[in-house]
Amino acid sequence: MSKRSDAIKNEKLIIKTANELFNMYGVDSISMKKIAEAAQIGKGTLYRHFSNKSDICSALLSQEIEHMFNQIDYKKKIQTDQQKLLRFIFLSLIEIMEKNVSLIKEIERSDKKNRVLMQTPFYVKLKSEVMSCITKMDIVNDPDFHADILLNSFSADVFEYQHYVKKIPSKQFVDRILKIFVRGIQSSKL
Repeated sequence: MSKRSDAIKNEKLIIKTANELFNMYGVDSISMKKIAEAAQIGKGTLYRHFSNKSDICSALLSQEIEHMFNQIDYKKKIQTDQQKLLRFIFLSLIEIMEKNVSLIKEIERSDKKNRVLMQTPFYVKLKSEVMSCITKMDIVNDPDFHADILLNSFSADVFEYQHYVKKIPSKQFVDRILKIFVRGIQSSKL
């Protein structure tokens, strides 16, 4: 077995093992050490592939995120109403969040600690899509600022509290935020 195929095998093993452990015990209760032990690999091997648990969570979400962006690209070709497109983007995001809130919370927690959340490829790409809609809607003078604030309204903590504690349905959650940020700011261009 070549070194390359061995590395691929180890990465798949790590992701599979972490997913199983996260599903059984929850993301918060599993350490990198436990993942290495369960996968029967050394900690060095684990850290060569993933520098932290957040990276593993990102890997677990990568296919869903890629699918989400493919759906957004398709929708952009057929939807000219930017407000409807913006709603579609956030409903797509919420769909991923509903299924993976613990993974997303771990990513956000780790990224906040390292102060890089807004520099992750996922955030940058999502912000670009949101900013494009806001810019085309021509409702604010600073779409960059408004895109950041709008996206941060969709943090895992905010969503988890509003959806699971206050029992606000996902579509209503998205519509309320869009009402505040889009319809609410349309009245006076800021």
